[in-house]
Amino acid sequence: TDGRLLVRADDDRVTTYDVTGAHPEQLETIELPGMEGAEILLAGDTVVAVGRDDAQPTSDTYAVPQQDTRLVVLDVSDPGAPVVTDTFVTNTDLQATRQTGDTVRLVLSSRLPDLDFVEPGRWRSDDRALEQNRDRIRESSIEDWLPTVTSYDAEGEGTVRPLVDCDRVALPSTEAGLGTMVVAGFDAAEPTDWDVSAVATDSDVVYMSTDRLY
Repeated sequence: TDGRLLVRADDDRVTTYDVTGAHPEQLETIELPGMEGAEILLAGDTVVAVGRDDAQPTSDTYAVPQQDTRLVVLDVSDPGAPVVTDTFVTNTDLQATRQTGDTVRLVLSSRLPDLDFVEPGRWRSDDRALEQNRDRIRESSIEDWLPTVTSYDAEGEGTVRPLVDCDRVALPSTEAGLGTMVVAGFDAAEPTDWDVSAVATDSDVVYMSTDRLY
């Protein structure tokens, strides 16, 4: 709330209220298709809702299900008629969401690429499986390893692009696990202009202050 408008999230629904009177007055409820477990940020006339994307792909390689992240931006300049202006889906897990002033920051973790690895067995020795898996990695491209973000227009048509550029990925001086931790920031009023950096690590613990992120 900003003291005048109150916004409440309930799974895949966002409801607005006028709280300027003696009692809250419910104004409107809008559904956020494709989202589960939404959490929201309010900055001026903009609501940023972040949650899990419920259209989860399956993986034959990993037992842990993917948890893609869906981000929906709403214009609440007319609180009685909120409008979805932007929708994004990243193939990353959401670790943390923070707001400082009008700046929104997302911390996201990217899984390893789903390469066509093989396992040793009756007809494949340990050494042979290792050799084939190393070949799979050598044959992969940077596009296999970097996370992506899909931007959807008003008609629901999606455009896929890398979430972070290769030259914005930092490599720790010592081994820090296999994975990519992504920090994406944007002004709530300009949700299509993301500033993104990343670190090659599988860490999933995040601490933030107003001017530092650990």
